[in-house]
Amino acid sequence: MILIGPPGVGKSTQSILLSRALGCRRFSVDARCSQAYRELAEVRRADRNVESGDEGDTLDLEQLRHSIVAEHGMAGWRRIYQRMKLAAITRAVEHGSGALVDFGAGHSIYHDPHMVARARDLLAPCPYVVMLMPYANIGDSVELLATRLERAGRPVSRAQLHHHVTHPTNFRLATDVVYTSTQGASQICRTLLKLLGIPRIIRDTLRLERSAR
Repeated sequence: MILIGPPGVGKSTQSILLSRALGCRRFSVDARCSQAYRELAEVRRADRNVESGDEGDTLDLEQLRHSIVAEHGMAGWRRIYQRMKLAAITRAVEHGSGALVDFGAGHSIYHDPHMVARARDLLAPCPYVVMLMPYANIGDSVELLATRLERAGRPVSRAQLHHHVTHPTNFRLATDVVYTSTQGASQICRTLLKLLGIPRIIRDTLRLERSAR
C-alpha cells in the first residue's frame, strides 16, 4: 500500500501503525529521497554536500533550489524538481516492495502531463494507492490541516495547502480515497486494513495487540 495526500493528513502515522500491525517494513519517501535526487546530474552539480564529500547527508532543498535556479532559471528548476520526485518514487517502487510506503506531500504532485503519465506507470503495479484527505469539502480540509500543522510547529500557508488539496494529480494517482476527519488514528488504521481485505476478526486482534503495548 502507498499512502499519498496533503501535508499533515497523517500519512506517516498511518504507515507506522500499519507496518506494526502487519509486521512489515515501512518505506518513507521523504526520509530516503536525498539519495534518489542525487541520481540527477543537475542535482549533483548543485549540491555542495557532494562537493565536500558528504553524499549521505540530507539535501537542503531550499539551498538546492537557489543553486539550480541560478544555473537553469525558475522554469528549469520546476522541470528538474519534477524529475527529482520521479526518481524518488522510482526508488520507492524498487526498494519498497512488500512495505508500507508513505509519500511526502509533494511527491504525488506533477504539472507536466508526461510526468503524470510516468508516475502513473510507476505506481501501476501497486493495487492500493490511497489518498488520505480530512474532508470531501476543500475549505474544511484546508482549515483542519492548517490548524494541525500550526499546532505541530510546522506551519504551511493556506494557499499551499489549497494547492495540495485540490491538485488533480493526487486524484489521478490514487486508487482509493479515505476521509479521515471523523476517525481517530486507530480507526483510520482499521479502515485501511479493511481496504486491504484483512478480515474483521484479524483487525480486532491487531487492535487488541496494539492496545496491550
